[in-house]
Amino acid sequence: MNKQTEFANGFNSWSETHFEIVAAITEQLLSDRAEKFRLSMSEKYHINQDTNGMYLLAERLTNEFEQKNAGREWDGEFFDEVEAFAKDRLE
Repeated sequence: MNKQTEFANGFNSWSETHFEIVAAITEQLLSDRAEKFRLSMSEKYHINQDTNGMYLLAERLTNEFEQKNAGREWDGEFFDEVEAFAKDRLE
């Protein structure tokens, strides 16, 4: 992780978001619903940068989501929001 990363909502929030982002990336990579010749963002990262690219993608998306929701108090919608965010960014 980049030493300059600040946790907009604290480390626990960041790590929970990171877990959900990694799950979304993994689901997309393993999905058999993907079109045969269309490469998703996660597939492009994987092809171009191998595993390190996946780490960078997950970190970048986690930081983006956390910054977008800095200071937000969740009321049960966290999982739906992070899933929709990841789906949007990974297509």
